[in-house]
Amino acid sequence: MYINQNLTLDEQLKLLNEKYNIKIADIDTKHYEKQKTTLNNIGYYKLKQYIHLLNNIGYNNLNFDFLVSTYYRDKQLKQLFFQAISDIEIAFARQVANVLSGEDGLKYTRFYEWCQTKGKNKFLFDLNRNDTIDLVKLKEYENSFLSNVLNKCSSSHLNELKLFKSDMDLRNPYPPIWLIINEFTFGDTIYLFKLMSKRNKQTVVSYFSDELSINDSYKYINMLRLIRNKCCHNNILINVEVKRLKIPTKYQKFIIMDGTQHVSRIGAILSVLFTMLYKINPKYKVFHLVNKIKTITNGDERFLNYLGFSDKKAPTNMGNMYQNSNKKI
Repeated sequence: MYINQNLTLDEQLKLLNEKYNIKIADIDTKHYEKQKTTLNNIGYYKLKQYIHLLNNIGYNNLNFDFLVSTYYRDKQLKQLFFQAISDIEIAFARQVANVLSGEDGLKYTRFYEWCQTKGKNKFLFDLNRNDTIDLVKLKEYENSFLSNVLNKCSSSHLNELKLFKSDMDLRNPYPPIWLIINEFTFGDTIYLFKLMSKRNKQTVVSYFSDELSINDSYKYINMLRLIRNKCCHNNILINVEVKRLKIPTKYQKFIIMDGTQHVSRIGAILSVLFTMLYKINPKYKVFHLVNKIKTITNGDERFLNYLGFSDKKAPTNMGNMYQNSNKKI
């Protein structure tokens, strides 16, 4: 039963020891005082999340210092994932901007020139008519989006947009997309991608890989946005679960795919990250990611299996595959 009671740091450490069998340093030692400070910085319930994670993998009788080291290593892994996903986010935005620029940089303001206007698009589909796009709803999307563009332009601190505002023509108040794209969030660019015609979507997708379908690419990009947000908000990364992903072919042998895992975890996410990242930077230092995963798991195959890797060598082999893309391992 949950008891709403404010516990001191000493009482919280005692509770970790008695309830979860966490080994704590001896009282009246410098080490114990350090553990109190650490607990105060991280928080009881954040560490409790890692206890449940490690217990689920099979780790019991945990040491407080091991628990804390897992927290900090996971935090470092989040920073590495965030950096890599940010590179993908920027490249994705650039490809969307290239498609929506036109000769004047304002093609993006004319939805009818680049949106899907025929056939089925699940983001625009009019349920009352079985085979046509709802053009009224499309116009509503356009008006709402352009209003948002003006708000972003008005509140921007970018020097180029300030210059644009100072000399703005009221007959055409929208900045070229190569200026405003820097104000778009990851979600904004994904929104534009969803509305594109199939040909325009394919142009964006083909920049990252000729083998990716539009549907898989959308799932990958949307998933990476989710992971990036989790990294920003200090959620546990090594326990993250997403809807089961289609694993890129070249990495399939390194990921558990026997049906025992009904969600995708770090292994599958890493395969997607590597696939989307390679075209941007084939020399990306992926072993920073790989080695951090190996450090967190300490090479324990139970832990690596939990993360979705097929065996203890899988992260290293994936890193080698990335660095030697045209070679077979």
